Amino acid sequence: MLKSIELQPAYKEDLPLLLNLLQDAKEQMASSHITQWNSYYPNIGVLIKDIEDRSLYSTGASNIAAISIDRRGKDWYLHRLMVHSSVKGQGIAKKILSNIIQNGYSNNVDNIWITTNHSNLPMIHILTSLGFSFSHKIKIRGREEYGDFIIYNYNLTQKMLRL
Repeated sequence: MLKSIELQPAYKEDLPLLLNLLQDAKEQMASSHITQWNSYYPNIGVLIKDIEDRSLYSTGASNIAAISIDRRGKDWYLHRLMVHSSVKGQGIAKKILSNIIQNGYSNNVDNIWITTNHSNLPMIHILTSLGFSFSHKIKIRGREEYGDFIIYNYNLTQKMLRL
């Protein structure tokens, strides 16, 4: 079991590894009947845009995980958390999110936002166990057949007041 997860910026040279990770994540979701992603989304174009925007972070050569962090002012928006099936059940996603929360405190972030599908029960469990709060539900245009997407928020300013 890994003690810590080191994320680093992803680069275009990392695309073959990232595409492998993306395909693995899609297969995991499909086999678990999670209707968050499909064969069209996310895709190589999304990964390239994340790299160009400098928002995609990965575990590098180990290729066990990646996440996109969109920094907008004092709010961070998390997208496309992927963990390879070879390390499933080892708490990798929770460690990544915990590290992001700690980095948020260090960088004076007010809120961390993440959206997941109603069918992604493992992610919902991780988010609530880390202290993320339900914000609201939405339908995503073009993906209405996948049902509600749930937006969660981790308000770092509120959490700081409780410490």
